[in-house]
Amino acid sequence: MPRRKKFWLVLIAIAVIAALIYGGQAWWLRKHGGSPQALPNPILDVDKHFSRFPPGFPADPGEAGKKTIQGIDADHDGVRDDVQRWIYAFAPNEPKKQMALRQMTRFYQEYSLNDEFNPDLIARGKEPLDRAVQCIYRTFNDEMHGYAEETYLKAKILNTYSRVKRYWENNDKITTKEMEGDHPRYESPCDNQ
Repeated sequence: MPRRKKFWLVLIAIAVIAALIYGGQAWWLRKHGGSPQALPNPILDVDKHFSRFPPGFPADPGEAGKKTIQGIDADHDGVRDDVQRWIYAFAPNEPKKQMALRQMTRFYQEYSLNDEFNPDLIARGKEPLDRAVQCIYRTFNDEMHGYAEETYLKAKILNTYSRVKRYWENNDKITTKEMEGDHPRYESPCDNQ
């Protein structure tokens, strides 16, 4: 089986599994108003016990950062401050991994959680998604490690009921036709930001 076809089959299988998991979590949140998992999770809480942030790093927005879907981005870098702090604490001495996680975060915030999710936005988001996924996989050495790290990131990004709900509402608008087409392999998928 060609490598490209295998890549997309694995990606589709992962997406189906994630949809089942996250769909179940969204249902649970709607029904019970809380997570079905015991919280806090040590991985998702790593930033709460980390004290070596560089000077000028955005402060933890706390509960104020959960009041809206877009949250607080005090330094206007396209990454919510709570997620930015988590990324730094999650990979404190690994700037390439931080960069890859920030790139994926910007995709989620700009496209997946967008207020005006429409066919034009879906089309514009196709390349940034392909690049972000390929960057994560390359930076974290392979598809399985990259998928695991991206799953932690997604859990951190979708940390409120309204964010999970928006993500699934927008995800439901994507048709198979919009997912069709060429998915090129990028020589340099990372945006290095």
